[in-house]
Amino acid sequence: MIDYKKAEQAKKLLDESGVDYVLAYAKENGYTAGQVQGNALKVVNCIVAAMQAVGKLIRDKHGDKTAVATLSSITMKALKLIYKDSDKE
Repeated sequence: MIDYKKAEQAKKLLDESGVDYVLAYAKENGYTAGQVQGNALKVVNCIVAAMQAVGKLIRDKHGDKTAVATLSSITMKALKLIYKDSDKE
């Protein structure tokens, strides 16, 4: 069973630790939560490492073309969300 309270505890501990981090998780209902803390350049390295891990999993199972397409899609989704949020302001 998934314990989302523990995920919130992890976020609190990471905040208290002062480390640079990226934390994200998805719930069964499609809701996603994300939190970022730290120096922007260090956080970018965390995000790149996560994308590399995802890309490797996809590449190993589906090949280079699918991995590249998926990583490009992730980037475009993030940009759309950024601009969607800025349109509300």
